[in-house]
Amino acid sequence: MSRPDFHQDEIRNAVTVPGIFGTTFQKFAGPVTPRRNMELLYEKKMPYWVPGLCGEFNYVRPQCMPDIASRAPEGGRDMFGIEWTYVPVVRGSIVKPGNPTVPDINEWEKYVKEVDVLSWDWAGCAESMKSKMDPTRMALGNITCGFFERLISFLDFEAAAIALVDEEQQEGVHRLFNRLCEIYDQEIDCLKKYFDIGALNFHDDWGSQRAPFFKIETLREMILPYISRVVESCHRRGIYFDFHCCGFVEPFVQVMIEAGMDSWGGQELNDKLKLKATYGDRLIWTFPAPELSENASDDEIRAAAARFMEIAGNGGVIIQGGASNKRFAECLYELSRREYAKYSD
Repeated sequence: MSRPDFHQDEIRNAVTVPGIFGTTFQKFAGPVTPRRNMELLYEKKMPYWVPGLCGEFNYVRPQCMPDIASRAPEGGRDMFGIEWTYVPVVRGSIVKPGNPTVPDINEWEKYVKEVDVLSWDWAGCAESMKSKMDPTRMALGNITCGFFERLISFLDFEAAAIALVDEEQQEGVHRLFNRLCEIYDQEIDCLKKYFDIGALNFHDDWGSQRAPFFKIETLREMILPYISRVVESCHRRGIYFDFHCCGFVEPFVQVMIEAGMDSWGGQELNDKLKLKATYGDRLIWTFPAPELSENASDDEIRAAAARFMEIAGNGGVIIQGGASNKRFAECLYELSRREYAKYSD
């Protein structure tokens, strides 16, 4: 079936919708909903416009999840009772180093509380958030602390890195990661049941600005079996897996694909153009919107949008921060609508 041509009313009839951290998006009046546009991307089909421009994601961050609440500016304790402190400059939270909660990973159960996911007030959170849920946008759940980050929160960074490779500690790490898989599976089930999430954003940083934190062999042995289980927990419920993994992790992209991940929002210190050329549609790639002044000329706006279309013209791309410049968002929306209208459904 052929697609409808672009019409200026799609831009004229746009409405403003909330993003995350105080951001907003222009929700253009396209021929499909933003949710369907994102679904097409994850189904490895051509979307109607570059996904990410219209606030396709409706962010679901229930405060009944201790890991969500503890990352708020007020800080707090996560689901294991470990305290986190918010760092405004990075808009993120950390466990203060120097006083690790767990002195011996082989006995981690002695030092952290047991987690009962089903006791959290999921129904109450869902009721309180009902007015913020837009069924025309894809609900995006969030798990803020993955396997290596959780290990760091228990042990501090240096001890966590050693525990991954020390044969005398690996059994305790495996036991912890197995328990985390059980907990994450329950969280994912509740996020689906109470919020009907279509995708899950899962956080686990694997690298610094310059290099990965560990060898790929360590990643495959100690983390891949478990993160693959989380991906499977999502997929069997019809949920797409979106990976938040900061740092220089180019060598690990092949492992992300082996785990079955759907998309990755990596930082620009990774050569994602090269990675996209190498791995193609085996992963969905996130690229940032160009930084443009509000006083940028129309020619500058059009040139920036045309450059972005060189990346996104064959699909498989999400734009991050696409509405930070309203005129750029409108221009890229029109360009991509006209280009993608050439495809059939």
